[in-house]
Amino acid sequence: MKTNIIRKALNRTYSFPKSKVDMEALRKLTRGEPVDSGMEAGPDFRYYAAVFNICTEFSEQMLSGISALDAFNNHVVDMQEEYMPSQPPMSPVTTSFFNAWMALDAPINDELTLGIIYLRYINEKQTMLYAKKAMEDLNASRTAFYQVTGGDLRRTVLWDIAGKKEIAARIGIVDYSKATYEPKIGDVWYSRILPPLNNEDQPWTAFSTPYVFRKTGRKEWEEFFARKTAGKGHPLEGLAKYLKQGDSFGYWLEFVFQTYLGHSREVIFAEGLPDIKESRPHGDQDGGRLS
Repeated sequence: MKTNIIRKALNRTYSFPKSKVDMEALRKLTRGEPVDSGMEAGPDFRYYAAVFNICTEFSEQMLSGISALDAFNNHVVDMQEEYMPSQPPMSPVTTSFFNAWMALDAPINDELTLGIIYLRYINEKQTMLYAKKAMEDLNASRTAFYQVTGGDLRRTVLWDIAGKKEIAARIGIVDYSKATYEPKIGDVWYSRILPPLNNEDQPWTAFSTPYVFRKTGRKEWEEFFARKTAGKGHPLEGLAKYLKQGDSFGYWLEFVFQTYLGHSREVIFAEGLPDIKESRPHGDQDGGRLS
């Protein structure tokens, strides 16, 4: 089935009218020319966003034209109707979080995703090669938990709790001088954070709005991960897959919904752990989906 879906996808013809501006921006960025993104996040954010927009347009055409993807598409639509992705206060599940989950994390079968199929399209057709490196990084990414250990909003020093390494990252916002959120040491971000594309000295890019946990700190998350991986032969591999797919389809969408606490202009505040219902502000609505 996996091979059949990929082959059907690669045999189709695609057009990208919605992505013309993004494709031109990518060509300019590849040549080292400046592109005004309207944000202070730097060129990496614009590059990743442009590639992801093209992937989204590619995915839309796949989902509407390949009957083998009907069941997957119906499942995604069910999730979309349930969580109504937007921005708080409409929904704690942001549009960017949902779209990234749908394209990069939601499994069609096994570990096949829409993003993986798009990368196969790039490689087989040898087209839009300027999108290849960014798409590889996007596919390898997952939304994970990071503790703030220093820095400021332009360059926040973070400890990857599951990956056990330090990185520096920045949130993609329009004007840092007008920001209402200031990172505090001990804050835990739940966000999809992507590596620098060219210059390793540049900060990583927070591709999705961070969900900020303040009562549930690094110690609580380390203890949770230990519980989650206890008795498993390859705990790091299992943890990486868990952070990407959860324990069920839409698991992390439900987690975001149940942990919502409030928001500012730049971040969303959250609280709780996946395996302790009472720790989540809306855990009483769980219905057995998480703990």
